[in-house]
Amino acid sequence: VSPAIHAVSITVPTRIDNFDVEAPDATDASGSSIAVLAVDSNALTFAKGSIKSGSAMKGDDGVEGEQLTFRIDRAAQPGTPSRQCLDSVTQSFCPPTPQVGGLGGMRSCLRPSGEVAMTSEGGAGGLGGIYRRVGGAFPTWSVDNGIGSTDGAMGIPSAAGINGTNGVSAGVGTVSATGYVAADGTNGTSGTAGRSGRGGNGMAPPMSAEVGSRYWGSAGAGGGPGGCPGLVGMAGKGGGASFGVLALRSPIRFDGMLVASAAAGAGGKGTFGSLPTEGGLGADIPVAGDTNRAEWGGTGGHSGISGNGAGGPSIAIAHQGGAPILTQTNTKVGAGGAGIEARSQGGKTIPASPAGASEGVKSF
Repeated sequence: VSPAIHAVSITVPTRIDNFDVEAPDATDASGSSIAVLAVDSNALTFAKGSIKSGSAMKGDDGVEGEQLTFRIDRAAQPGTPSRQCLDSVTQSFCPPTPQVGGLGGMRSCLRPSGEVAMTSEGGAGGLGGIYRRVGGAFPTWSVDNGIGSTDGAMGIPSAAGINGTNGVSAGVGTVSATGYVAADGTNGTSGTAGRSGRGGNGMAPPMSAEVGSRYWGSAGAGGGPGGCPGLVGMAGKGGGASFGVLALRSPIRFDGMLVASAAAGAGGKGTFGSLPTEGGLGADIPVAGDTNRAEWGGTGGHSGISGNGAGGPSIAIAHQGGAPILTQTNTKVGAGGAGIEARSQGGKTIPASPAGASEGVKSF
């Protein structure tokens, strides 16, 4: 059992002679091994024996974010060009229904299991409107029946998704009345999906038509769906500690003792997050400066990184709030847990995390 001895509020002089205390190795991820844990005990003495902790456990590596796959469920539909609208009898009547714009593209973002994580749809194209050519020195188009063209749906330009925020790699763990708290990295956040493309605008007919003629205006094309975001992974966990003694507000006396710690646990690796995908195509080919055309969907946002866990410490006598008193006492320590070096991938860098301390006596 760890701790092998748990002393709480020992305020009456208490002496433990000729006793060998040994804690087992930790078995759970990030687990610590502590032989003696003393809290608020100012009258405790260990003499002519030994105190030894076992080895601590490594922190788990983070699990990488799922890679989403972009699947087109419906391609963006083209708009309808302007054309003359004539009643077969009167040759002058347009039905009061304008040409409808093309539907936007639809997509699904699939998890590796095939489950749909999210969907997106591009904006529909705008209505074409109904127009009559009016004569005069400068012929123009006049809206007929009060039905003019409209802009495409989702009337803001497409854009890439917002990148997620970065987590950080761990620093140093802490101690409490229950033992050692490992230093975990922190998680970042996922990116957001790319914004869907705006549908193309409906437009009046070209200026070349005959005066008095009636036309349907051109209906806009459908916009493209937004891309899938990069998903954040999990941070690495901190390694456990190996403490011969952890004394909190407990100035323990050690007389003729051997106090030893063993190897501490290494930190776990953080993650970079999965990659975003590009957005889907709109039904128009974009032309610089032409705001009437349907837009393509924006690329998804990149995920943030999640940090590395720190290595755990190996300390023979760790204390907080009252230094130990050592007489003819030796300490022996194991290796501190390894930290994780900085790593870079795809323009992202996960900062390094520190190795754990390895000291005979250390104050927290």
